[in-house]
Amino acid sequence: MRPLVIAVSLSFALGPLAAAPFARAQPSLPPSTSPAPGSSAAGNAPTSYAPQTKDFLAEVSEMGAFQTHLAQMGAKAKSADVRKFAADLSNSRSGGHLLQIGGAAGPSEVSQAHQTLLKDLANSGASFDAKFVAIEVDALKAHLGLVQSYATGGVNGQLREAAAEAVTDTRALLTTAQFLQKPA
Repeated sequence: MRPLVIAVSLSFALGPLAAAPFARAQPSLPPSTSPAPGSSAAGNAPTSYAPQTKDFLAEVSEMGAFQTHLAQMGAKAKSADVRKFAADLSNSRSGGHLLQIGGAAGPSEVSQAHQTLLKDLANSGASFDAKFVAIEVDALKAHLGLVQSYATGGVNGQLREAAAEAVTDTRALLTTAQFLQKPA
């Protein structure tokens, strides 16, 4: 309670000067013209909300293992479009590239939560294609959030640049998955 009293008292004492820094909206560029995260235009200083490098690499590794299993399962889809998408997932190298730059081992074990999703997918029967695409949309959104956070604020400059490249690749895959998710 004491910090609130001090803050309120300070704002009364300073009057309009206390609110001045917060009164002006900060201009921002539209997303399409913003500098790429980690680029020299964006500045290479890390921010405080990115995962630690070892945690980032561990998560990339687990996601890579999960995506490998998903892509193998997706190769058995009924829809030719879904099978092609699964092949595109198999050919995506961004996770492996991040691990290589970070000096981490290849794909790790699949987490228990992801193992459950894989089992559910294997038992989905006629709804396999729709379930596969739905799982991919969620997985790609999670991966996109992870690489964006590291690209924006990771401490390893080379890995941060590779994460920025992975953002582009992941967005392309996510766009395709979302397209496949829409009813025909």
